[in-house]
Amino acid sequence: MPFQPKPAGLFRLLAPLALCFQLAGCAGIATQPSSETVLAGQQATFTVVGESTTSGATLTYQWYQNGTAIPGATAASYSFTATNAENGDTYYVIVSDGSSTTATSNTVTLTITPALSSVAGGLGGPGAYDSATPSTARFTAPYGVATDSSGNVYVADTSNNTIRKITPAGAVTTLAGTAGQGGSTDGTGAAAAFNGPWGLAVDASGNVYVADTNNDTIRKVTATGVVTTIAGSAGQEGYGNGSGSAARFAGPEGLALNPSTGAIMVVDTYNAALRQVTTAGVVTTVVQGAFAQAMADAVDNQGNTYVSDSLSNLIYKVSSSGTVTTYVGSSHVLGTTNGSLATATFYSPAGLALDSAGDLFVADSGDSQSGGGTHYGVQGGVALFDQYQGSDIREITAAGQVSTLAGSIAQTGSGNGTAAAARFFGPYGMAFDPSGNAYVADSQNDTIRKLAGGAVSTFAGTPGNYAEADGVGSAASFGTPSAMAADASGNLYVTDTGLGTVRKISTAGSVSTLAGQGKAGLTLSQPSGITVDASGNVYVADTLNHCIHEILPAGTASTYAGTCGSGASVLSQPSALGVDSSGNIYVADAGNDTIEKISSGTVSTLAGTVGKAGSANGTGTAATFSSPQGIAVDSAGDVYVADTQNSLIRKITSAGVVTTVVGTTGVASFLPGAATSGLIAYPKQLAINGQTLYITTDNAVVAVTPLP
Repeated sequence: MPFQPKPAGLFRLLAPLALCFQLAGCAGIATQPSSETVLAGQQATFTVVGESTTSGATLTYQWYQNGTAIPGATAASYSFTATNAENGDTYYVIVSDGSSTTATSNTVTLTITPALSSVAGGLGGPGAYDSATPSTARFTAPYGVATDSSGNVYVADTSNNTIRKITPAGAVTTLAGTAGQGGSTDGTGAAAAFNGPWGLAVDASGNVYVADTNNDTIRKVTATGVVTTIAGSAGQEGYGNGSGSAARFAGPEGLALNPSTGAIMVVDTYNAALRQVTTAGVVTTVVQGAFAQAMADAVDNQGNTYVSDSLSNLIYKVSSSGTVTTYVGSSHVLGTTNGSLATATFYSPAGLALDSAGDLFVADSGDSQSGGGTHYGVQGGVALFDQYQGSDIREITAAGQVSTLAGSIAQTGSGNGTAAAARFFGPYGMAFDPSGNAYVADSQNDTIRKLAGGAVSTFAGTPGNYAEADGVGSAASFGTPSAMAADASGNLYVTDTGLGTVRKISTAGSVSTLAGQGKAGLTLSQPSGITVDASGNVYVADTLNHCIHEILPAGTASTYAGTCGSGASVLSQPSALGVDSSGNIYVADAGNDTIEKISSGTVSTLAGTVGKAGSANGTGTAATFSSPQGIAVDSAGDVYVADTQNSLIRKITSAGVVTTVVGTTGVASFLPGAATSGLIAYPKQLAINGQTLYITTDNAVVAVTPLP
């Protein structure tokens, strides 16, 4: 029987000591191993300190996992890469000194903490995240940009309704306003409110002037964040010169300071005018009709004026004599290429600013004004373009070199290859076949992609071919495919949102139309949610008809819940569906900001309150959501929700208790690591495979493992 001392060193007490003398030596444990808690994929290490009563004895070790000896684990420390499968496993070690006795350590436990990580695709894009590291900060459609004498860069983060500051070291903070909260209130820091601010300029004292476009006003922000309105009246669009609130603007966008006079030069966009505003708030008109498409302006010390043209994707240079030339960019060519003036490209450049060294800073908005196509979201046909293109801040040096300063344009594309090298464009729904292969509805590429063995391939459809055609593989075509589900045989089901149909894809990649456009008696309006129960019944969220249909294996269909086409339906824009092992259907009811449960056709609210958006955790109606867009149910019956507009992943128990498991409310970015401190931007749809939760977000697929 092995000798197992109690606390370290106690084997030297009299009774064990007598036994050791009798046996001519004893092994013991001086320091016990400790239990470990690590993230999946990180290294776990267990360490023991052995000892012996025999002077000079050579100690040997054997580690055990769940009572079974681990081959090769014969050192005082045992290190390995932890996986989900080892969560909760127990470990101990037996120490020997060559005598007839051994010492067995205490048993310790390995705990795996849920970790957020990237699976495939290129992350980046919009958000609202301050960071000391410029590449991880996030903006949403920034336009105006300006610099002060200390080298700080100020950004009008337009869609976030905030004014951001970037230090020379690259740290990004919010100077004034609160992300996601529009308004016209004067105040300090987060107490102030803006409504789509665009142009910026900074004077020698560090005051920031803002063209608060949707408020039709010019605002002033001091270096300490105190905000006042110096010209125009909030919500009073018009044209008129005058002082302070008596003046009128119509969507002012560009701002620049005249270096000679200190006056503020305003591009009054919808009045097609260039206006001048003194620091006292006196407004006059300089010229009308100069640049109908002008977004912003900047003036250098030589009197040259730089003008951004977001529709042509160009930066123009206007000499002091009035000669206009193309400074950088390629006309009507969208791009994010850095390099020389001759080769660099832009993606709807907007705000401009010059520093004392002659470097020009550009808010490259990522096509957030033109939309770049129709991207179906939780509000039906409303374009969610910011979630696909993204935004960044570019710098053009006086020597003519273009680079990216902060933020990130979304890495879109359709390329196959390794998971890290592959690119997606608006990935949405996701499903797994019985073999664990993943399939993704690559919505803006109009294809179905397959992830297997660490590689991405195109399973069906052709990138950019928006059309309706059945067939095998690339011979088939789709029109903005969104949600996905798989049955027990591995057949895939896809809501082809743009075409208003439900498609079925066999394991061989043969695509057919199951329902919609009159087939199966259904006329669907932007269907965006789908699930399959254990019997093979397919349930479809008919989003803009506010109802859910059931399609039987025989192909017949009927309305399962809600009143189709009625504003009085119990459902409002249902956007995602999930099913548990008992056949209950769960609905992310985006228009109502709730999660609904359907049992035998009866609809009840599991969590949230109709029409009350928010991010509160709690039980049942005490919890709130904001346009939830994705849903998945695990084997235990817990429901996971992509709370899209909050940039959160939420978990709901069968009792309706809601907690946040990934993300920070309103902070849209991607920050891998521990799920509890990780960040995610506008999560779309969810899928569960084993103990891993997969999420489509930005232009990539990310995962949380094990299930939080």
